[in-house]
Amino acid sequence: MSQDTSPAAQEPKVLVWRQVRNDFFNPNVPSDVVGQIVERTPPALLTISPGDTVSAQLQRSFNVSSTRTPKMYEELTAKIRDLNEGQNLDKVPAGTTLLVPQIPKAVWRNYATAPPLFGQNVRTSLEWTGASVAGQLFTRVAPFNVAPQAEMQFFSVPISEAQKYLLPGLVQQGISGPLVVQLEQNPSSPIASSRVLSPTAAEAIRLRLGNVAADAPSPIVVIVDDSVPDSAEYAKSRSLLLEISEQIRDKYRLGASPYVAELQSQPSSLVAEDPATLYPNARTHSALIKHALVEMTALDPNSHVTVVYIPLAATQVGVAPLLKELLYLAQILKVVRPTLPPLVTANQSQRAQARDATEVILKGNPGAFVAGLPQAISGAALTMTTDHLLLEALSIVFSYYSDISLRPHSLSFSWTTTKLSLPTYFEPSSYGWKFAAAGNKVAGPKPEADFVELGLQFASRAASPKDFVVVLNSTGDKSGCPSNTFNDTDMQVLSVSFPGETAAGKCGTSFSTPRVAWLVAAREVAFGKRLPTPLRVQSKITWQDMHRADIVAFRDAAAAGLFERYRLDVEKYFSK
Repeated sequence: MSQDTSPAAQEPKVLVWRQVRNDFFNPNVPSDVVGQIVERTPPALLTISPGDTVSAQLQRSFNVSSTRTPKMYEELTAKIRDLNEGQNLDKVPAGTTLLVPQIPKAVWRNYATAPPLFGQNVRTSLEWTGASVAGQLFTRVAPFNVAPQAEMQFFSVPISEAQKYLLPGLVQQGISGPLVVQLEQNPSSPIASSRVLSPTAAEAIRLRLGNVAADAPSPIVVIVDDSVPDSAEYAKSRSLLLEISEQIRDKYRLGASPYVAELQSQPSSLVAEDPATLYPNARTHSALIKHALVEMTALDPNSHVTVVYIPLAATQVGVAPLLKELLYLAQILKVVRPTLPPLVTANQSQRAQARDATEVILKGNPGAFVAGLPQAISGAALTMTTDHLLLEALSIVFSYYSDISLRPHSLSFSWTTTKLSLPTYFEPSSYGWKFAAAGNKVAGPKPEADFVELGLQFASRAASPKDFVVVLNSTGDKSGCPSNTFNDTDMQVLSVSFPGETAAGKCGTSFSTPRVAWLVAAREVAFGKRLPTPLRVQSKITWQDMHRADIVAFRDAAAAGLFERYRLDVEKYFSK
């Protein structure tokens, strides 16, 4: 294969993934769906074998034929003619290579007798080629545990071409690539005390967590931020992720992880870090968050609520192995889409596919996955770069872990990013919640910014599709204590407001958000019960609806001012 020197070939490469339907034997598959799949799939080289025709090669490679899958056959051959202009497809000499879209292999569905599948592995006849695929090869194997109407596909492509391989209306798809976030820590006037709970509210929480029922849930609050605040928190994060990896791979029979040994070999402390950067020194954003939570975690001496920190990028030595394992677990779960009880063990090809995809993500965004240094807090806004697929990995991995452990999870995002050009996938129907900071006042002529109008991520998702709870800083009307807002006229937004002051002289939605995430988790300990096993989607949806109703119920339409309308009344919240 000749080296591609085109401009597109020199671009940074990103990974596109999608769970795309492959039930082309079904005569009811719409023609426009088939056409979109063909049009939005990168081409690969297909070599015509001696004695073969194009039709025979398509049947062997893709299980596509003019009689059994006429819609796909018609669309595919038309596209091949476009891609190979001037080539007579009715008579192709042996050894000729043609550009052919790497469509999913057609799978027979819902019939008593299935026809044979030809060419289980097209590795010998298909090679990635050209700028659009960047020389990257992945074995394509349909997930065994998934109803045979979908197949996982990965494509490594230049970033400028990534969007054209996304399919309209397809939810389960995504693109790797840099995501720049702004950590919402703004300077404020010095605060005399970081206490945000009244004595009555604190006592109500203490009593509830001191008398926990035997069947009470054990929720996990995941602080997704710039770093791990200290060695004790790193030890907790490392230990939990090792437990998650082992349980997921064991319960779903996913086999060994190629990255877990590196994580196991790490010490249980941040030994390479400058002690001056670790809590209680307020040098990092995560240290400020830990400080903001101390008042609440002190009310839970038995740690019924587990708090762990997962950095957005490898800002510390020892963090990169955490992120690698998270990424791999997400890819293997996407490939296999397992259910409980597992019917089969993930095969070698599926594990290789997940490993190859992980390597592309790691190499495509070294700024996020090669150990660096966390930024020290300052009066200026802090920014850092992560990857879209790390955020989706957190959603997928914790969703699967919650299913098998019956431990609900909360992801807390104390930062914002602008309206996204690349999509980020979040696992639906999870036994968990996601919380996003509303953001602090964006520079501009207005006193505050409307995060819905701006499309700030991921706060704006509290308005639609309502899979996040957005947290306002209830003291956002104070000087130096900012909070973005929204217009709630004739619109329902999943939102609460809560104080965002800290004793470190900082104030904002960064500190309101994890506090609310912790309070929701603590209330689940106090009043919730573990969901029945086996855990079903309907049970999780009912659980989410119940919590959503609790959030919506806090809106006081008669209250003056946005912050008061959405204020989280802790005493009321813990007096069920």
